Amino acid sequence: MKKAVTAIFLLLMLASCAKKEPTTEQKLSSASAPVVLSGLTDMWRLGDSLNMASAAALLDKKEFAEEAAFALSNLASPAVNNLVLSGMVDGRDNDARLLYFRLAFINNPADDFIISRVMAHYGKYKGNAAAAVNLAAGNESTALKAAAGFEKNKVFLEPGLAKEFILKIGEKRYASLYNFLESVCLTHRELKPFAKWAMHRIKKAGGISYNFSDEVIEKNNYFKKDLNNPVFQAVSGTYKAWHTANPDILVKDDILFFYYRTGDGTDRISLMTVPYQIFNGKNMIDYPNNPIIGTSQKGFDSRGVLDPSAVIFDGKVFLYYSGIGDTEDSIGLAVSKDGNNFEKYEKNPVLTGRAPDIILKDGVLYMYYVMVNKSGGYSIYLATSIDGYNFTPFGNNAVFSPDTNQEAWDSKSVTTPRIFEKDDVYYMMYCGDKKYRDYPPFFGLAFSYDLLHWYRSTQNPVFSRGKKGEFDDGAIWFGDLFPYNNKWYLYYEGWGGGASHNAEYGAGGRSQIGLAAGEFNIEELL
Repeated sequence: MKKAVTAIFLLLMLASCAKKEPTTEQKLSSASAPVVLSGLTDMWRLGDSLNMASAAALLDKKEFAEEAAFALSNLASPAVNNLVLSGMVDGRDNDARLLYFRLAFINNPADDFIISRVMAHYGKYKGNAAAAVNLAAGNESTALKAAAGFEKNKVFLEPGLAKEFILKIGEKRYASLYNFLESVCLTHRELKPFAKWAMHRIKKAGGISYNFSDEVIEKNNYFKKDLNNPVFQAVSGTYKAWHTANPDILVKDDILFFYYRTGDGTDRISLMTVPYQIFNGKNMIDYPNNPIIGTSQKGFDSRGVLDPSAVIFDGKVFLYYSGIGDTEDSIGLAVSKDGNNFEKYEKNPVLTGRAPDIILKDGVLYMYYVMVNKSGGYSIYLATSIDGYNFTPFGNNAVFSPDTNQEAWDSKSVTTPRIFEKDDVYYMMYCGDKKYRDYPPFFGLAFSYDLLHWYRSTQNPVFSRGKKGEFDDGAIWFGDLFPYNNKWYLYYEGWGGGASHNAEYGAGGRSQIGLAAGEFNIEELL
């Protein structure tokens, strides 16, 4: 009995001494900059509106101002508007407050009272300040006239406002500012992707031509399909006898890990590898113990595991996947120390949805995934996590939806996102369709600087299925774009054969992995 009491006492002591995650309020008041930034991230991703005043106070601190504006804008309400406005006084650097209003008005109607109050403070200023004020207040036309102040003074706004200013120029297609955008490309490398997109909105690039009636691209100056496609074929009598699909690339310890789905009647996840230094696009070798992740005896992934997406987190490989089984579509997790040998998380699944893609930014995992939308297609949603196991959906709405133009090529469904980062800009390759939920003929490209607000490329769609008779003449998914030695490698799943070109999952079809490649600057594709 004494031993039992002692054991219980020790357990209670250990529990009381265990390190607790600080609250958002504690993080925002921390002396550590990374901890404060973590608190601001927690605010928007968890929908925490209890610490608005603490966040608003950070709008005056240069190292936190932009992040504070972003966090508050995702909690935008009349109360937050008034709180931010109350701090907007003459003689104070109000760039972060202006950015807040600009971001808050993206998804919410501009408030006339707020606009009048903002202009009362700043209407007397010219150049940069006037442009910033009018942009934040939603008055783009006046802001655009003030762009001459940028060129004259050679001084830009805070990064967030500058990006939003350029995006608005593109949205409104103001041709008179085309030369201004060209100068931005030359003088502000960090703004080049945004300026290029705005330029292409004004004067469309001509690198791609389409045959929408046949749902194919006839000319593509960016991507050339490999002459030996499919590069990773199905192999009779093996674990990939039926198909190969769902490519996902991870580089770890100078090894390129190529995770993919294989099927012989049951979908499982397999692996190919190659030393990074000798990669040539097609020289990956199958892992001898494939498949590396199989089905469970029962539960959400008892009939199939597919759609791998891996990330290095906490010194391990966290691989998320879609499970097909006895329940609704769900996402599972398997963890590995070496990238080869995985153990499934005992509390799977981690989220409802399918087709995950995982991105790590500033210690936070962003998981993009798809769910059925009101039109019967797919939309792309976001959930976040700080431990890799527990995910919180971001709001109730999708972060990327089908085009609202019912004639657009992606007006019914957008799915299988694949996201990568280059020079602090995030690019998403996605597939879309106007007819079917899950039989897309095209890939599109979108970009973002905050992982929440996405802008479609002006050249969409940027890639397509093959012509009738080619291996991918039915549909394409999971466009994984990988840069290597100034060249882009696009791996993708292509379904084709038999009646696939003219019928959804036509008889005689199968999925196999194809490759296309090109040498270009990614911003040229926007």
